[in-house]
Amino acid sequence: MAGPCAWPFLLRGLPPASDPAAALKAERDENEIRKDFTPSEKVAIAEMIEQAMAGRNHRPPKPCKHLQGSDPAPQGNSRDLAAAAVGWSGEQYRKAKRVTKDADPETKAKVDAGELSINKAYQKITGKRSMAVTVRLAYDLEPDAR
Repeated sequence: MAGPCAWPFLLRGLPPASDPAAALKAERDENEIRKDFTPSEKVAIAEMIEQAMAGRNHRPPKPCKHLQGSDPAPQGNSRDLAAAAVGWSGEQYRKAKRVTKDADPETKAKVDAGELSINKAYQKITGKRSMAVTVRLAYDLEPDAR
């Protein structure tokens, strides 16, 4: 890929615009065999996006002359933008990244299979609970505090 604009490279494999039926069939086929990404796969994708955005200091890249009139480049924290690209908040991405990096293989497998939430796995690794859980536990332990 030469230069900052990857669109000509990405568009080469698409069916010609003169054949809308082929495009619709390709979309249908993709949707029929598509499986949701696991949290580990989402972390890997978000990390690649985050690395690609590194060094921009909250500034959008230089405009691409091939995409005149398209949506403006997003601005903001690279972590949050990468997280949004995979359907997460920045905080959920941060926790998932930590789980992917530090959890034992059994915990990672449970998270990927959907048997354990990212938050529960994160709590297991860090020993941290959310403030709401801490307050509720303290409230339950001291009934006279009501």
